[in-house]
Formats: sequence, C-alpha cells, structure tokens
Amino acid sequence: MHRVTHILFRIHLGLSVLWFTLLFRLEDPPLQELVGESLFSTITITLSTPLLIFTALHDWGLSHPTNPLREALTFTICTPLNSLVAAWLLSLVYRHFIKPDPLPETPDTTLIPTSPNPVHPNKLKAPAAEQDHFPPRPQPSPAPFTTEHVYMLALLGKAGAEKAMIQWAVARLEEGCEGESTILLAGADHEDEDTIGYLFHKALQESSFTPPLDDEEAAWLEQQICREMLAGHLTPQLGLDYLLRACTQCGYSDILHKWEKLYDAIDMLRSEGQNYDSHAGMTLATIDDHILQQARQVLDESQQP
Repeated sequence: MHRVTHILFRIHLGLSVLWFTLLFRLEDPPLQELVGESLFSTITITLSTPLLIFTALHDWGLSHPTNPLREALTFTICTPLNSLVAAWLLSLVYRHFIKPDPLPETPDTTLIPTSPNPVHPNKLKAPAAEQDHFPPRPQPSPAPFTTEHVYMLALLGKAGAEKAMIQWAVARLEEGCEGESTILLAGADHEDEDTIGYLFHKALQESSFTPPLDDEEAAWLEQQICREMLAGHLTPQLGLDYLLRACTQCGYSDILHKWEKLYDAIDMLRSEGQNYDSHAGMTLATIDDHILQQARQVLDESQQP
C-alpha cells in the first residue's frame, strides 16, 4: 500500500507540473482563460482525491492501530471536501496571480499616414493624376414616376416594382385622380405582390395610358429602356442589363440577338483588353457610347413607317 501511495503521488506531481507548463505555454489568451478556469479545478480534484484517500487509508490506519478503520473512514469522508476547498483556493490563485492580463487592442496603423495631422483612411483622396486616370462613373438622374417608367419596371419584374406602383398611385391621387383602384393601390403597403400587381393593372385603366398589346410588349420595352438611357435616367450599362434581363428572364426573345451580340463584344473586350480587335472599333473608353448609339438606332427605326 505504501508503494502504491508513492506511485500515485509521483503521477500526481508529474501531471501537475505538466498541467502548469501547458497553461504557461498557451499563447492564445482566450484559450488560456478557457482551459485555466474551466478545467483547472476539475483536474485538480480528479488527481488529488484518490491520492488523499489512499494516503488516509494507509498512513492514518497505520498510525492508529487501535481503531484504524474509524480514522480512515473519517478522513476519507473529509478528503473530497478538503479537495474542493483546495481546488477553489488554487483557482483564486490562478485568476489573481497566474492568469495574464488581457492584451490591449492596438489600432491598425498600416493605412494611417505619418503626417502631423493624421487623416482617417476612408477620407484620403487619391492623387490628382490617379483621379484623372480613373474618372468617376456617371450617376443616373432620378427617374420620374411616370406611368411608362413604372410599367417598364412591372414588365421587368424588378425588385422594388411594387413600391414604385404604390408611389405612382400616391402621385396620381395628388394630381386629382379619384379612381377606386388607384385609391386602394395607394394604401396597399401591407398587401402581397399579386394583390399590388392586380390593383396596378386595374389602376392603369383609370389613367390615360394604353398598355401595349402582347405581341408589342418586347418592342415597347426595348424602346422605353432606350429612351431612359438617352434621357440619363439609366446609365448605358444598367440599361444594357435591363435589356438582357428582358431577353433572358422575361421571355422577350424578339430583341435578344442585337443586344446579346453587343454584350458579348463588351465582355470579350473587357476580358481581352486592347488586344481584342472589335469589329466596330469599340474600346474600353467608348463602351457607353456604343450602347447609346445602339439605343438611338432602335428609336430611329421605331419612327420609320
């Protein structure tokens, strides 16, 4: 029994040294805190309790030969409580004397200039030469809430079309319209998409707008997008995206060929750079001009008898 006690004591001592070494060598403070506070007490109790129980049975029993069983059982019952108190005290020592203080957060100074008056990186301006080389992209002017514009969004199925329909109805009421469907549409904020779309088509009948026929929708949509591009309400490339959406998602394949061909040429030019020999002499700087030129051609052809 005495040999077993010494063996267990050496195992306990070795594991304790290994455990403290592990705590000191952990470089991640959150992980060190997690391991130290959550498992420190558990492992201490697990390793200490059997050792103290065997020690009590051995030493206390041999030192009191008159009644060894009573003394052994008494100390054995008290040993887990003593282990808990010892583990709690060790945890306090760890938290107040061993656990490292949290590192202060250091700001990222890689993008902050070393000038007497530092400026936030988000407010830094590019050099004048760089600004000239990369001019800002043109922003479209706000599109008016005309019936044609809202109907175009409805045909395209664009996100936010329902909101535009409601705002169109509100503008119609401000102009003096008293149609029942227009009134219902103006207050349809909490209705679903199908209800708003139904009310919009009913409200169109209360206006002077005549929707195009089914076989004329593709041409009407193409011309309306081209008009808004030339008016500046849509950027050329956004207008091209609208036209491709009309072709691929809305099923208007009648206008697919010309715009798909232009889109493929632009995509090839962007991927190949100036090495791409465009048949129309298009360059990266003249992409918008070619889109607008195509839009003018569409409107010119629509006015021909």
